[in-house]
Amino acid sequence: MERLRSLADDFTALNTTLNKARPIAGTEALPALATWYANAQGLSATALSLLLGMSAQPYAHTTVSGHHAVESLGQLAKISTDITAHIVSAVAVATEYHRIDGLPDPASGRMTAQPATRRYTLDLHLDDAVALIKSALAACHNAAAFTETAGLREETRAAEQAPVPELNPRERRALRCIADHQVLLSVDMMDTRRIWTGSGERVSIKSVDALTEKRLILLDRSGSLRAGQRLHLTEAGHRALRRLSHPSPAASPAQSRIPGTAHTR
Repeated sequence: MERLRSLADDFTALNTTLNKARPIAGTEALPALATWYANAQGLSATALSLLLGMSAQPYAHTTVSGHHAVESLGQLAKISTDITAHIVSAVAVATEYHRIDGLPDPASGRMTAQPATRRYTLDLHLDDAVALIKSALAACHNAAAFTETAGLREETRAAEQAPVPELNPRERRALRCIADHQVLLSVDMMDTRRIWTGSGERVSIKSVDALTEKRLILLDRSGSLRAGQRLHLTEAGHRALRRLSHPSPAASPAQSRIPGTAHTR
């Protein structure tokens, strides 16, 4: 994610540079064009590296978002290569006009230095590169969004597959109370932790600590502990609660079959 954001920043910087750049044709333009080409080539290599890294992630194959992330990075690699191609085409145009502007004078036959000027064909390649950068930025943002979604989906899936920890009776009652009622954790003036429940049911600090350690509950830290922070169930907590509410049915004992009684006359 950080590399994608950094890549988007680098594309934005290149866009700013090329928007302001209108070099004259000839060898005078080559140093600047060479720098822009090197930058674009580096961005292209980074995009390809990110594509290869994403394609190796498990969620690239197990989530829809992962597939979209790979596709967005593939588009980014293609676009960044096209940007590089337009800049190197501008290099070719600059060298071409170096030759054209250096043709001998028809009357004297001598080579004379001609003043370098701007050329429309050189500007056109840079304009095309700038237009492509907008598409590259869109691909960057799409890849980042899809990557984040795929990562969260993979974490959720891993949590769903993780075994639910065993709970003692007090922890079960505390979990149900936190799910059904407002339960706050606060500290008093002596920094002693206290539990307040909207239902009036007693929940012990020991049970709260155990449920927190098992990652079944968490604190809403948006408020202060003096006022009280509300306890919420995590995704694992909701799964544990569902298991408590719908325990797997025990195998019913096999019923013995009573043979029918034969009646005789």
